Parts: sequence; structure tokens; C-alpha cells
Amino acid sequence: MKAETVSIVNDLKRVTVNQVVYEAITNSIQADATQIELSINSLNSDFDDVENQYVSEIQVVDNGHGFKSDDLESFQTYRSRHKKARFGAKGVGRFLFLKLFENVHILSQDKEINFNIDNDVTISVIDRISDKTKLRIYTPREQCQVNKLDLVQAIKLHFLPFFKLLNQNKTKKVINIQIKFDNADFASLRSDDIPWFEESEFSVDGQTFKLSYLLNTPGFKTGDGAYCAGGRVVCFNSQMDGNKRFKAFKGVNFFYLLSAQYFDNNLNNERDELTINAKRKHQRDWTRTLSWEDINSALGDKIKNICLEHGIDIEEQSDQYLKKAIDKAPFLSSYFMKNELMLGEEDLLKEAQKLFNDDKDIIRSGHLKITSSERQIILNRVVQAELAEYVFDRQKTIEKLKSLEDRDALESEIHNLFAERFTQSDTVDYRTNNLWLFDDRFMTFDKVFSDKQIKAIFPELHKYLDKPDILTLSSNTFKKEEITDVVIIELKRPNAKNDVAIAESELLKYSRYVRESNLSNIRIWTYAFISFDEEADLALDDKSYNRIPVRNGWPIRYSYHKAHNTIINFIDYRALAFDAESRNNTFLNILKAKHYKEKS
Repeated sequence: MKAETVSIVNDLKRVTVNQVVYEAITNSIQADATQIELSINSLNSDFDDVENQYVSEIQVVDNGHGFKSDDLESFQTYRSRHKKARFGAKGVGRFLFLKLFENVHILSQDKEINFNIDNDVTISVIDRISDKTKLRIYTPREQCQVNKLDLVQAIKLHFLPFFKLLNQNKTKKVINIQIKFDNADFASLRSDDIPWFEESEFSVDGQTFKLSYLLNTPGFKTGDGAYCAGGRVVCFNSQMDGNKRFKAFKGVNFFYLLSAQYFDNNLNNERDELTINAKRKHQRDWTRTLSWEDINSALGDKIKNICLEHGIDIEEQSDQYLKKAIDKAPFLSSYFMKNELMLGEEDLLKEAQKLFNDDKDIIRSGHLKITSSERQIILNRVVQAELAEYVFDRQKTIEKLKSLEDRDALESEIHNLFAERFTQSDTVDYRTNNLWLFDDRFMTFDKVFSDKQIKAIFPELHKYLDKPDILTLSSNTFKKEEITDVVIIELKRPNAKNDVAIAESELLKYSRYVRESNLSNIRIWTYAFISFDEEADLALDDKSYNRIPVRNGWPIRYSYHKAHNTIINFIDYRALAFDAESRNNTFLNILKAKHYKEKS
């Protein structure tokens, strides 16, 4: 041989069992075989796993014409061009066997061929003439495992382009591939048992691409496709690097085969990768070398037109996915791009979140490669997004409040909505302060009084506190002389029997004890958070409490108590959620409407 086998094999990149199988079957097809029997034997035939196989050897028996004289000459020549014109072969396929296995043995007509990494190729003449060619690849160099079902499907898809050409050229030839594991029949594949592909073409910078496709055909992975050269699959779109992969249109059952002379000219030695860059190195690349970005853009336009011809408006569906994504995360408004590839809402969310995080990283790291004006633009975008995110998080809190009532929440869970219990810090920020549920004016409150602080600032309150259900005391400062407002919230467990008179008495008592701390100018806001029923509502009528109607819930009831200079509010759990939601929806609608207008 004109090149050292060890060097050739070592230069090959990682090879899989699938590639070895593909190459062995391809050799049979190239020999005009119509009956091909693939047998894969395991290291342990008693292996219990019915799906997986640890491979000890691979055998292929076919009824092809075997090794003719020119085939033998080609077999002994590295990078032989013998089969290039017909099959796109590069003369290195047999070396794939030796990447995973030590030995290759072939019986063909009156020839016995042995091929291994140490002794190269030896050809002997034998007495008997065989009417079948038998290939045996054995002695694994490393542990090889395959999934039986996955391998059968992979073989079917790999030879799909060749079978398609065979059928659509209206030849009567039918190829049957019988697959066995440990000498037991497992599956059978026929070249005429494939769906009919539609055909179309498109061009990119003078390069013509042939598109064969299946639309709404069961059994083929939605949105996947294969890139073909030399009548075989080189790689599947789903297996490609993310920056090269065509982002398939969500919800469209479109399977495609794409071939081109450009692919034939850019095929690696292992025939499992196209050596095409993700993007052009320069915008005005004088060599006019196509990139995956160029190809995928044209492919996307072509698929859109094909779908439109079949009554599928990808543009309209893309807008629907975009709107759903915006509804889920309106705070990412500035980061959603026009959905040209009809990405699903989850993919749109991931892309928008990544762009948002990238902007935050630039601001935090003090990125030096941007101008001050660019930095200010990014900062403004991040600040707007974070403000919008806060509004969106408020909606999550509202939904949580609704769910707590629905499952008869414990008092502690209700408490944690407003201030986390048993925390080491008494300071909250705008993200952890949920007093806005009662009134947006309390958004600025960032202090939650601990037992120790109540004792120091409001000694009378601390002295007479009789273990209320849950009492939350909040303000915007811990300095006694600067306190102007205090929010007192009495929380009752949902669905517990609530005595309005007792709750009112407790809140008035707490207000009095706060006033006895000699804070004359203090404003006290008191809330009783209860589950309403008719009895509670009538009791509040008896006490002349005012009503604030709430959609789909009990009204908010309030009354001013002059002696304590406080307004007591009785609020039902559901009423509180609906009231807060109506206020928050104003902001959400502004965010959504703004984005829809910008992207339309």
C-alpha cells in the first residue's frame, strides 16, 4: 500500500459503530447487491438488555458481484478514485473499520482478503468459489455499544437518499437489508418501502441546492433534515453544532434531504461532516465561500414558500408563538426578535433571556470594547427590562396567593408572601416586599420589625402581644423619631372561622399600643386578612364598614377609627388577589402592547 495504515487510521477522527455499519452496507450496495444480511454479535450472547448491544463483531453477507480486479487494486490504494464518480467515495472508507476493530476478513469469489492495522492487506486465492461476499469485522479495539432500535432507524435514515433515487429513477431493482443480532432476526429494511418525496430547488450565490422533502408524513422527526453527498447522508441537522444547525420551524412536520455539488466538494474524509463555516469570515468574502448562515437562510425561505403552497402560513404561526412568549415574559420585551424561523415559545424565551443576561454581564464586567454611548444604551435597556421583570414577578406572587387559598394554605405560607419567617435580616428590598398587594404606596417599605425591635420601639405593643395568629409590622425606617408610617397586618389561616369583632378588637389594640410609644405624627395602616363568608360580611355591615367592589370576589371593607387615627381594612384572600391583579395588569398590558407595536 502506498501509505502506512497506522498513520492513516490515527489521522481519522472519532469513528462510531454506526459509521462502520454504514460503510459495510455501502460496499455491498456498490457491488450491486440486492440481498444484504447484517449480523451484529455481542461480547456476551446472554446479555439481558434487549435494547443495547456490546459489539464483538460485525458481519455482512451479500449477493453482489464481489471483488473484481479493479476493486482489488482500489482496495490496496489509499484515496483511490475508483468509485468517486459513481458513489462520491474518497477511498478511505475501509480504514474506518480499523479505527474500532483490529481485524477485517473478506471472502469474495475465489479470494480471501485479510486486512489489519499491523499486516496491511493480504490477498490469497482459495479453491472454492463463493457466490456471496462475506465481510467480517472483529476484535474491538475499544468497548462498542449500540442501541438496537436506534441503529435500525439510523440505517433506514442514512440510506434514505439512495433508496429515494433508486425508486424515483423507476428502476425495478429492490434492495433488502436483513438485520440480525446474535444470529436472531431483528428487522428488515426494503429500498421500496419509503415515502414519496417532493422535489424543489433553490440557489445561493450561483450554487444550486436540491431539496427533497416530506410534509406531514408520520414516522419522521418533525423539523429534522439530512445533508447528503454522493447519494448518502453525511449528517443530520439535529446532530450539528448549534451555530450551524438550521432552526426548524416549530409545529411544522417537515423532513428534508438537501444535496448539492457544493456539499460534494466540501466533504471530509470520514464522510460524516461538511467542512463549511458557520458564517463567512468577512461580510464581503471575495472567494464567495458559502456559509451555513447563507444556506440556512435560503433554506428557511424555501420551506416557508412550500408550506404556504400547502396552506400553512408560517409567518402567522410565528407571530402566535412570539405573542405566547411575550405573554410568559413581557419583561424581556426589548430582547425578543422577529420570529423569522417560527421558533417555539420556549426557544424564543431562551434566546431572549440569553440576550438579557449578556447585556447584564457587559454592564457588570465593565466591558472595555464598547463606547460610553453604547454602554449607556445597554444600561438603559437592562434597567427597563429589570423594571418590567419586577412587574412580571408581581404577577407570579398574585398567582401564588390564589393557589394558596385553593389548597387551604397554612398561616406560615401566607406569612411568607409578605415577609419570610425566621430570616436573619429584618430588611427587605423591592423584590421581597409584597405589601403592594394591599396598596402600591407600601412598595417603598423595606423594614420588617423583629420581636427585639418591637420591644425597643413599641414597648407597650410588645408587652401586651398575646401571640396573634401572625402579626407583621412594617415601615420604612427603624429609627423611632423618623417613623411616619406603620403597616400592621393580622393574618388568619384561609378557611378558618373568622370572628370580625375579635379581629377588629386586636387591630385597634395594636394601634393603641403603637400610639403609646409617643409617636404623635405616625400614620397607622391596619389590615385583617381573612376568608370572607356571609356571616362575616353581615357583621361588617352591622359596624357600618364601607365597601369597595372587587371583580369576582367579596368586596374590600374599610372603616376609619378616629380615636386611633387608623383605617381598618378587612380583605378576603381572593378579593386581595383580584384587586392586586387589576392594578398590576395595567403595567403588564403596557409592556405587551408596546412590544406588539414595535414588532409588528
